[in-house]
Amino acid sequence: MSDTTTYPIPQWMLDKTHSGMAIVAIAGGQVVALRNLRQVAPKLDEALGEGGIPADEIVPEWMESPAGRSVVDELATLGEVKVGIYRTGSASFRAF
Repeated sequence: MSDTTTYPIPQWMLDKTHSGMAIVAIAGGQVVALRNLRQVAPKLDEALGEGGIPADEIVPEWMESPAGRSVVDELATLGEVKVGIYRTGSASFRAF
């Protein structure tokens, strides 16, 4: 996970969520689907907490788990799947 590109997020999507880590589908240069990692993988939230496991180690592992794989497969039908940070204030997603 080394992409540092920033992608715009449509406003309607931002109205339904808060800033944080996400797994998204990218199509046409923008986010077309967003899943907050706290919501789809609550166990990751604790592991990623302060002093926890680095995201670049644990998130790929989760993506290969049965629960993660179902989210990845769903998003892959809509576009390219990426993981990163999104900010509702700037309406942007930065992949990592």
